[in-house]
Amino acid sequence: MEFKRNIIDCYIVSSTPKDMNSPLVIRSRYNEKEFIYTVLHELIHTMFADNFFKQPKEFGKHSKTTINHIVLFALIEKYYLEVVEDKEFLEKIKEISNSEVNKEYKKAWDIVEEKGYQDIIKTAITN
Repeated sequence: MEFKRNIIDCYIVSSTPKDMNSPLVIRSRYNEKEFIYTVLHELIHTMFADNFFKQPKEFGKHSKTTINHIVLFALIEKYYLEVVEDKEFLEKIKEISNSEVNKEYKKAWDIVEEKGYQDIIKTAITN
């Protein structure tokens, strides 16, 4: 996979209700680690969109939001465990995602935990 463009504009704003990937808009309220995670999260969405990535069909029984985050969260888990080796921050991300507001994110993380991030990524690549 690759991005369609070499430059992706990113807007850092203080008055948006949520972060988004198209256009890339990130709220200014984050500390450094949260900001990096949020940009990574939104850039993965952008990468999926740029490449017309189709989520594995086996997840089709869940909500669209949950489906759109299963492979994304598997990639996030791989990044935080294998690349930057920050399991503590990964747990913080999961904790934030497990709030009542984010039921669909919680379900996606539960699926990643159940199936394992390696297997989900492997399935997505061969999909």
